[in-house]
Amino acid sequence: MRSKYRALGGFLGSVAAMGICFSAAGPVFARVGLSSPDVATSSAPKNAAAKKPAADERDPVELGADKTIVVRGKRLPAAEAPKWAICSVISRLPAYNLILRQNPDALPPIVQPTRMPRNPDYTAPPKVPVGSPLPQLGKTRFGMTAGGDIALPGADASIAAEAGALPGGFEAGGPGSGATSLQRAQAYGLGALSADSAAAANCVRLLGGPNELTQVPHMSATSRSVEVAAAEYAMRDTDLPMGFALFDQGRYAEALPYFEKAARNLSNLNGGDEAALFVAKLLLAGFGKGDENKRAIEALQRAALTRYVERFHRPVFDPANPELNTASGEAAMMLGAIYRQGLYGTQVDMGEACRWYRRAAFVGHVAAYKMLGDIQYFGLGVPRDPKAAFANYERGAKRHLAAAQVAVGDMLHDGDDGIAVDLPRAIAWYREALKHDDPDAAYALATAYESGKGVPVDREVAFGLYRQAALKGSTEARVAIGEYFRTGTFVPRDEAAARRWFELASQQGDPDGMFNYAALLANGRGGERDLPRAWAWLKVAAAKGKQEAAPAMAAVEARMTAKDKEKALALSGAL
Repeated sequence: MRSKYRALGGFLGSVAAMGICFSAAGPVFARVGLSSPDVATSSAPKNAAAKKPAADERDPVELGADKTIVVRGKRLPAAEAPKWAICSVISRLPAYNLILRQNPDALPPIVQPTRMPRNPDYTAPPKVPVGSPLPQLGKTRFGMTAGGDIALPGADASIAAEAGALPGGFEAGGPGSGATSLQRAQAYGLGALSADSAAAANCVRLLGGPNELTQVPHMSATSRSVEVAAAEYAMRDTDLPMGFALFDQGRYAEALPYFEKAARNLSNLNGGDEAALFVAKLLLAGFGKGDENKRAIEALQRAALTRYVERFHRPVFDPANPELNTASGEAAMMLGAIYRQGLYGTQVDMGEACRWYRRAAFVGHVAAYKMLGDIQYFGLGVPRDPKAAFANYERGAKRHLAAAQVAVGDMLHDGDDGIAVDLPRAIAWYREALKHDDPDAAYALATAYESGKGVPVDREVAFGLYRQAALKGSTEARVAIGEYFRTGTFVPRDEAAARRWFELASQQGDPDGMFNYAALLANGRGGERDLPRAWAWLKVAAAKGKQEAAPAMAAVEARMTAKDKEKALALSGAL
């Protein structure tokens, strides 16, 4: 990968009596840094084959105009639905499997919703005092507050009726067909309702399967399978929702026993993987009985190894929110981070880390491809392998992960061992990433338009892209924008504006931003002269490897009073 910075606007020469030069370097393509593997680094795949179901008071699931799912009049966020209610059960329907055996492409794949990871500050005071009465449970199993989570029928019989959780025998003309949905549900008894058959019925409607519901086998109370019984138990379970309710109140020690009980009693397809994940999180945060790292890692392994069949369990991926994840994907990413860094009593083991990152990618967490690519590209504990890195970046890029698209573009832009330079393809990938408002893509395209490498020279377009990237937080772009304002390129010269942009880049740790900001401070350009602050920023820049910073520090220090030096030392310690 080529150097991080290149010349932007020329070298200014020495500043009189100070010996400080502005950085001759503007920003250039920066390799996207390693994303945090603990957080699950997305537009959601849409089911083009889905059809709007016929109106039915027992079936509130329908498709909105944009093909998103609507439940009981509420749009269903992808993060909300529990796994057992979003069609994973359909994989066990004989009719569905028969169709797939005869024609694998006859029915569309089933997409599993994702949810935002819960990663709070465990040291923060609880929102509700510890020891307070237990919270009143809502009508959701997973404690999501945005709506869309499947309701707990045990809390309200009408919810069970509206969720379509009614067994066979209540079709038009069948026994009890004259009763209301609520009366039918109450008469049958909520404890025997089949979550599997309800979810399967809704799925078949949603997917527009052959003959609508005629091929859905109704399951009587005496012929329920073990998997159906597990789903029914999950509908009545209150341990998992209570765990989430306490967790969201910040009552972590109180939440742990509920998650532990849920993990013991629920299967992975019915929330047991979520329960195991949160058992692990709370144990690692220190809410167990002493050092329980081993038990936490075992719980993570259980969640990460949840049964996964791509056709039936493929999660949604939203390029705009790549942190959305499933319990199995989040657990696998956490295990990757633990072994990559040697945390919680483990030894650094990059082979084991890569194994778990591969598992995360396998279960549909697209951001894992970027992590694998970074490890291989930089040779982090493994032999450097640019071709393998490119392959993983490309896998993520083709699945619309913006960071991976930028990485593919970078490698095609610069070339590497086994990777030929291909500027048109590089620019194309940058443009794809820019569709997701990626700041690194905007920055990369800006430098291309400024240099004319792969596209015609157009500094006006370059400035617009630099500005877009800078407003999105790109440190290199902020240095570039500062340089534009300092030199008056395509904008009126404004050293005060340049100073603000350089300061923002400095606060984000950019050594060129620090150096240029210090130069303006030392010379009183764009604001008041401040030698102590200039010296302090130069000291930080020097520590970050900016070679020109050390001699500039000496030049500034020669002009400082004893009081200035005392202030400079205090400032440098605070930066």
